[in-house]
Amino acid sequence: MYAEMVTFVCRNREACVQISDVRHVFAHNINALNFEPRFGFAFDPFKDHKTSIRGGVGIFDDPTSGRLWESNFINTAPSGPSFLFFPSFPNPCSTGCNPPGATSEFAGVTYQPDGVSPYQITYNLDVQRQLWSATVLSVRYVGSVNRHLWNQGDINPPMCTTFPDCTAVPLVPKSRPTASAGGITFIPGSANACMGPDHNDNTAPGGDGTGCYGSGVQFPIPVPPNQTGPRINPAFGSMIQAYNTGASSYNSLQVALNHQFAKNFVGQFNYTWSHCIDDGSFASSLEEFAQLVVDRYNQAYSYGACTFDIRNNISANVLYSLPFKGNRFIEGWQITSIVGIHSGLPLNVYNNYLTATDPAFLGTQWGTQANYSYAPGCHPNHIVNQTVAQGTIKWFDPSCYEETAPGFLGNVERDSLPGPGTLDADISIIKDTKITERLNLQFRAECFNCVNHFNVGGTTAGVLGEINAPGGTSGETTFSQSPVVTPRQIQFALKFEF
Repeated sequence: MYAEMVTFVCRNREACVQISDVRHVFAHNINALNFEPRFGFAFDPFKDHKTSIRGGVGIFDDPTSGRLWESNFINTAPSGPSFLFFPSFPNPCSTGCNPPGATSEFAGVTYQPDGVSPYQITYNLDVQRQLWSATVLSVRYVGSVNRHLWNQGDINPPMCTTFPDCTAVPLVPKSRPTASAGGITFIPGSANACMGPDHNDNTAPGGDGTGCYGSGVQFPIPVPPNQTGPRINPAFGSMIQAYNTGASSYNSLQVALNHQFAKNFVGQFNYTWSHCIDDGSFASSLEEFAQLVVDRYNQAYSYGACTFDIRNNISANVLYSLPFKGNRFIEGWQITSIVGIHSGLPLNVYNNYLTATDPAFLGTQWGTQANYSYAPGCHPNHIVNQTVAQGTIKWFDPSCYEETAPGFLGNVERDSLPGPGTLDADISIIKDTKITERLNLQFRAECFNCVNHFNVGGTTAGVLGEINAPGGTSGETTFSQSPVVTPRQIQFALKFEF
């Protein structure tokens, strides 16, 4: 723990100013009470040394270090660059130590963290069985829960219309609303008040008069509309800070078949089904945070698949040494292959149409979730994956989503749309030729992505998930995953080993 030290700055006995010195970046040391008990077991249930059951559980802490707060702390006034000309005495900050107009904050860190440092409870249960000589099958469950994770969001958000209770979440109706009822607010197209012109009447460019809808917490529409509404503390603007209130969980089934080298053959097969969910995927400091917490009043609104969630993973490798013997020209041949099949990262379907990027006027840096449109043929997670032009693939149908009514948050779950996966198969043919006792010549013929599978990549705008993209390119991509996975490549090599 860190005690607070009080300093008195005095001009004379009658004129003193009390200043509280901050001796640490946090009000208390969140690493002081880290406790990490662990337990594990293993036993042979059949006493034949061919079956093993193992398991364990443990708590692991992620001590908060300077890399989280350093870049934020030194760049925030008054610690950051700030010039004061002719300061007052005895309190030089009587008129404020921040530069004029510095009423907002980006990438700050809370001074009063929640409880302890981030921690993870990990547990696993593993069953291994020797099927036959040199071959072992493993089936295991691995899971974890994580608490007090660092997230980032606006701690001074705009007030909702029902402040201070701003926790209502959007509803997901069974069909598209056509009137206000049951907690749904419907704005008809004739009202000419929807964010996207395609939902207003014909007086709006490209309008079709379908209207728009919203539900859950509502925020007032500011004037002008490209601003934000009244904030909790009107003396400040947005206060983007990191705080440790995040939570996540991970569950997985892992299957592995391992054959050690025997009878000229060695190979492995691994399959993992996993699911990771959290309420905000965030790294540390300014490193690579994925997105802000959208609804600061109810962080559960952002509860969905982790930004790095990959549901299915298959990886296999094999090496076969041809059994030819007799002379240096027919012996020494090997064939190897590596195959990887992986489902894609999730996509966050969000608004992108001028002010519709932020329909609730929360001032978020990234677009907020859209609404389901319930268009014919659409359903949640609807994937198209069709070639619509030479070199262009439509991954999802943007007509399945629409802009949210002004003042509301969207009802599409965060990171809910499956992203494009990856298929890669590599094959190598290797020939080792012994020239002398110390000199070996190796020939290699290698083929990468031999099936020449096109792996869908990002979009023309760099993000595959936005709706109402300029030029009607929503849901489309013209890129592959190259250079990570390239089109088919064949190469030859000679290598001398000595």
